[in-house]
Amino acid sequence: MIEPNHRLILQQIDEILRRNPVVHALLLVGSVARAAADRWSDLDVIVVVADDQMVAFTPATLWITALGKILAVEQYPGAGRATTRAWLTSGRVDVVVATESCFGQEDDWPLWNGVVVCFSRSPIVNRVIAHSQQRPALQLLISEDFDSLANQFWFHSLMALTKVVRGHTQPAWQLPSTRWR
Repeated sequence: MIEPNHRLILQQIDEILRRNPVVHALLLVGSVARAAADRWSDLDVIVVVADDQMVAFTPATLWITALGKILAVEQYPGAGRATTRAWLTSGRVDVVVATESCFGQEDDWPLWNGVVVCFSRSPIVNRVIAHSQQRPALQLLISEDFDSLANQFWFHSLMALTKVVRGHTQPAWQLPSTRWR
């Protein structure tokens, strides 16, 4: 069952993007798509846009403000696809914006792990979804990758603990190193 906060945010995203002709598809992925989310889970969506329209959605965040006030945002730009992770007053949403040609060329979309097509006007998106429903073979981490992952985990855990012990527990939106709206 989908949590009420996720349902509301998804409905708002759908209403905003469905009426925009440069948006070719909206896909729900992640724990909400797998029906494994709880009220603390984020909402993960993939927005597929016309090849020349990516700049209207990222790094631009104006369209996201219709979902609620942005408390914090981080972005990861890329060629043909970019990720925006936003904390909103209504919840957290991770949005991957991809051009249609990028979506059609890449094989690493995790659609086998659960996808709900909110809408699609794209034969390319429909083809990718139809051919990506099989789970890839499990690959074990090599020792170096595991060591790196464990090191990152413990480093960030100890940094968080140090901040708590020092009393540096001010709200995140007051920290100077994060972009806040």
